[in-house]
Amino acid sequence: MQFKELSGFQQELLIELSSGRGLQGLIDKISTYCRKPIIVMNSSTRVLASSLKIQPEEEFIEILESNQEKNRMSLIWNDQKLEGLVFPVESNNLKLGSLLILDACPTEDFIIEIGKQAALSCAVEIVKQNELLLFEQQYKEAFIYELLYGNIEYNQDIISQGEIWGWNLEYPHGVIVFELEEYEQYSSDFQLVKILLDIVSIKLGKIGRKPILLRKKGEIVVLLTIEEANLQERRTLIEMFVKKVMNKAEEKVAPRIVRVGVGRIYDNPNEIFRSYQEAKVALELGRLLNMRLTIPCFGDLGLARILYNHDYQELQDFYQETLGDLEKYDKEQGSELLNSLEKYLLHRCELKTAADALFLHPNTLRYRLKKIEEILSIDLNEFDIKLNLMAAFKIKYLKKV
Repeated sequence: MQFKELSGFQQELLIELSSGRGLQGLIDKISTYCRKPIIVMNSSTRVLASSLKIQPEEEFIEILESNQEKNRMSLIWNDQKLEGLVFPVESNNLKLGSLLILDACPTEDFIIEIGKQAALSCAVEIVKQNELLLFEQQYKEAFIYELLYGNIEYNQDIISQGEIWGWNLEYPHGVIVFELEEYEQYSSDFQLVKILLDIVSIKLGKIGRKPILLRKKGEIVVLLTIEEANLQERRTLIEMFVKKVMNKAEEKVAPRIVRVGVGRIYDNPNEIFRSYQEAKVALELGRLLNMRLTIPCFGDLGLARILYNHDYQELQDFYQETLGDLEKYDKEQGSELLNSLEKYLLHRCELKTAADALFLHPNTLRYRLKKIEEILSIDLNEFDIKLNLMAAFKIKYLKKV
């Protein structure tokens, strides 16, 4: 590429940067100049801009192979395998993402020079956008903090401030908390939470909701706008949104675990802090009860949420009075009566179903249940006895007695 031609290209990029058309305008200019499709993604592989005139179903790129020395990359986006040259988009040794020139070869010196200059221009634009977003986000987050901790008393004040950001807080809202388990601040976990933030933001857009989000160390806190009046529609919306986020998170941050907790929905914005507290409790109960296959919603946790906030010593005493003798017997005799009783209760006291789950003959389980009644001096046919036993097993997991 001749110096004069390169200088002309740089001049065009500078003009485009000053035009205010943003990253998309810059990408369109580069694509037109080199006559190749262009994609720019951030460090989480989320697509920021593309010259491909399609409406993407998938906003993340799956990288199949990358050779930085040869500037080569193959990837999958929207179920299509794409190949081309890749150029790092960096600022002050911080990687902001990558610029991809598709259908290009490493022998095309002209394209390589364009790619290098284009990557620099993209870095300038992304840094500018990030600074604006950061400035705006600081004010947004300060407001969300006030909401989550109940520091704004009057609903009209909250609604008026929300309107500044285009949020309609007159609608009911519920809080959902996503958490990267065992988060460490000064590690690669920071990037994983950034990926999680991108996932949550994208999935909110897919269900037509504006992102009211707060990143808090290893957590992403979501204030979900509820426009639906019907209770079943509300539940369906929340379940659909959470499942989509969790499925994508499992793909993008595996083998790390992401947990979730859902608070109740409140009509008044000055009660949003209650939903946040509930979501945190639901998340913790989901962890203690190992509820990875279900969505821990505070409103559905019943007895568990009452026990969670109860006095520890009193719960420990209740557990010992209810199941302590059986636990002691198992330790002395090497038996598994405690586990047999738990499975029996979990399977609604249906003898055959519980026996199948334990890989036992029903008569064997029947014998074990009789032995349990003798040790604990109880009658397993009494409803109150069953309720006490189930509560004791809840305590066992909640308080690790």
